[in-house]
Amino acid sequence: MSDAFGLALLFYYMFHQISGCLLLLECSQMTAEALAKYLPLTIIMFQQLIQMSIIFESIGVMCEKLKDAVYCLPWEYMDTDIENIFLLFHFPPYSLRII
Repeated sequence: MSDAFGLALLFYYMFHQISGCLLLLECSQMTAEALAKYLPLTIIMFQQLIQMSIIFESIGVMCEKLKDAVYCLPWEYMDTDIENIFLLFHFPPYSLRII
């Protein structure tokens, strides 16, 4: 999963790192005007970061569960067609990597 979204996630987390630092720097003035302006935006940005991280981790866990369910199935329970498809995905004749 990281292979498919690695670069996009890098830029997403880099954006959140930079914007989070700038927003916290603005909030560190501790004036009523600065807090009224930047504190809600800071809270929203961190909420989005936490939400996206939880979603990404949940998808990763579900992919691992699916992979374990598929690859741990004994050969005796597979049809011949499913065995052939499994062998095709397990030993691909060419790379299936998404760039």
